[in-house]
Order: sequence, then C-alpha cells, then structure tokens
Amino acid sequence: MNQTDHVDDQASKILIVAHDVGTLAQIVDTTNRVVGTVVTCAASAADALDIDCMDPHHVVIATDRLPDMPGLDFARNVLALRTRPVVLIGETPRSGDIIHALRIGVADYVLTPLDPEYLRETVTRCLQCELATEREARRQQNHRALLRRVLRDRRKLTQRFDLVCRDLVGAHRRLFHRVVDGGQTDPG
Repeated sequence: MNQTDHVDDQASKILIVAHDVGTLAQIVDTTNRVVGTVVTCAASAADALDIDCMDPHHVVIATDRLPDMPGLDFARNVLALRTRPVVLIGETPRSGDIIHALRIGVADYVLTPLDPEYLRETVTRCLQCELATEREARRQQNHRALLRRVLRDRRKLTQRFDLVCRDLVGAHRRLFHRVVDGGQTDPG
C-alpha cells in the first residue's frame, strides 16, 4: 500500500475519541495519512456524542476505556444515532468484550500497541465501505424518485388515454346514431 490512501473526492469525516493523549496522537497521525479526511477529536464519550449529533461522521474510532462511559456502551450509543463503522481500540480486552462488540456492530477491535499500518488499512476499509453504502443509498433514493415520476407520468398518460377513448366512443356513438337515424328517414 502507499504511504497515503485516497478514499474519495469528498471529505470523509472521522471522529476520534480517546482520553489518553499518546493514543490520541498516534491515531491522529495514522488517520492523517488517509487522504481526504477531516479528523475531529474528543476526550470523552459525552463530548463525542454531542459533536456527532451536530455533525455526523463517517467513521468513529474510540478507545474502549473512556472517562465517562465504557467503550462498548459508547459504541452502542453511536450506532443508535446512525449506523456507520465504529472501531474500538483496547489494551487488553477480554474475548467476551470483543465478541460483544462485534455483535453490536463494531467494525473492528484493534489492540494496542497500535500497528499504524493495520489501523490505516482498517480506517481506509471502513471509509470505503461507508462511502459505498452512502452512494448506494443515494442511488436507491434516485431510483425511487425516478419510479415515482414514471408512475405519475403513467397515471397522467392513462388518464389522457381514457379521455381519448371516451371521445372516440362518443364520436362512434354519434356516428352510429346518425347512420341509424339517417337510415330510418331515408326511404329505401
């Protein structure tokens, strides 16, 4: 892989939540090598939730030990706001915690000491997945709008067709009555 990965032309937003300054610096340094990202940092879960409510991010990276909330609870709250990749970072998580995290929807559980290359690849993969999901949602939204327009146009066309058919039936009736009436008055 290159020293920097390009994810997409639009700016992808990453929210990093870490209380430890050293871990935070290492995560920021690693994510800054992913081109096209805007990184927001928070020191507590409450701050991160407030930030994300006002400005949703594409990927959330958090340590599993935050000062005001366990990392699993934070991940659950973030995923309740909006489904998106969440990456937890932990020193010595129990296997049960990792399994629980993956069951609630956490994209990856990265162990410390951090391997910058693995973290960068994880962030890149999560961003690509999230952006692909957003593109698919926009595509489906465009298809629904197109389908609504086609159905509306079809309804209008059906109404016009019905009107033309009624006019033709009425004209045919009038012609029929003229011929029948003309046949009765005509001594033949």
